[in-house]
Amino acid sequence: MKSSFYNHYVPEGKAIMLYNALADAYLILNQDLFNEFRAKEENLEELYTSNPKLYNTLKENGFIIPRAFDEKSYYLNLLFNRRFTSKIYQVIINPTLDCNLGCWYCYEDHVPDSEMDDTIIKKLLNHIKLKYKEEQFSELWLSFFGGEPLLKTNIVITILNQIEKFTKDKKIKISVAFTTNATLISDELLNVLKRFNVNFQITLDGNEIMHDSSRCFKNTNKPTYKLIINNINKIQSVLKNYGISVRINYHQKALEGLYSVIDDLAFADKRFLRFSLMRIWQVNQIEISWPDIFKFTNYAQEKGFIVNFLSLTPKSSVCYADCLNEVVVNYDGNVHKCTARNFAKVKPDGVLMDNGVINWDIDRLSRRLATNISQICKDCKLLPSCPGICSQKILEDGENVKCILDTNLSLDDHITYNFNRFALENKLVKI
Repeated sequence: MKSSFYNHYVPEGKAIMLYNALADAYLILNQDLFNEFRAKEENLEELYTSNPKLYNTLKENGFIIPRAFDEKSYYLNLLFNRRFTSKIYQVIINPTLDCNLGCWYCYEDHVPDSEMDDTIIKKLLNHIKLKYKEEQFSELWLSFFGGEPLLKTNIVITILNQIEKFTKDKKIKISVAFTTNATLISDELLNVLKRFNVNFQITLDGNEIMHDSSRCFKNTNKPTYKLIINNINKIQSVLKNYGISVRINYHQKALEGLYSVIDDLAFADKRFLRFSLMRIWQVNQIEISWPDIFKFTNYAQEKGFIVNFLSLTPKSSVCYADCLNEVVVNYDGNVHKCTARNFAKVKPDGVLMDNGVINWDIDRLSRRLATNISQICKDCKLLPSCPGICSQKILEDGENVKCILDTNLSLDDHITYNFNRFALENKLVKI
């Protein structure tokens, strides 16, 4: 046996926190037990003899592994296999590129009055049927994006009803997701969604005053904050199988007074609603106060909410755009791989044909699927749990890409923050 390359040891008061990035496992040891482990690290059989309980605990949680186990190769193969799995098919649908809000930081060029017509819907359904005929996937992940997808709720409902009809006699698990501003949550939609497992990503720009200063309806300039909060309440009142991620797009001023968002959502079922923090991309990181962020996350966690920030991810996580069995179908029938693009300007990766076949630009598709993990990532002890560098960045910058972890924080800082979230999520008690 040997110690895992992906072990991290972080002082935690009078104890030591152990974290293994491959197993995504945490363990708290007092100083004596940690010293015993480290003293016998070169001959772990001695540890088994002197303290079999400690030895087995370390082994069961991936901190010590067989000497012949090549962790790096195992993980890289895991990622490769996940890219090409045929069990899951993910279809991201843009019913429209129009939007009822006009957020100043949006990277999309909205296309007024754009919508997916019946011809494109038929092509989309033909594609899903054809894909299932070729590869009988067991899970179908449907995501609605845009623009604001619920501007075209009728299209969303039509697609869901048709797909449900197709899958009725097949053992296909359907999951539905929406990236939405949540201003258009209707009773009609929620009644349809009762039949599915549903996840929502809903965006706020800070507390009520800050949010309403930047996110009003285009035509009337009416505020949207209270409407969104009420619609979140409506979702949890009607649906049973749901999840909500409240994404807070922040800049420094938006961090001030953010605590009231937690209070405004005090009614929420904490099992199904969590927060995520995302810096607005036009804002420089040096303008952000880390203490202000952590004050907010601590406050939210004290109130029982999970906050995803600087999150370390499970070892099998792969960007959706890097998977062969993933497509983004635009309202006009053009097909893409990544949603973090300006659809009105970028060249598509393919085109959806009448019979459901996607006519791919093979060179573009091959380049994306062949993107390799950068060398700085391969050598990193946090590799298996780090979200990793966006493959689009790798395509654009090659080996000139930089680590995505903020240099203002150490690896220990990232691990400690994630442990606190993990402990709350799993109701663990630090010892």
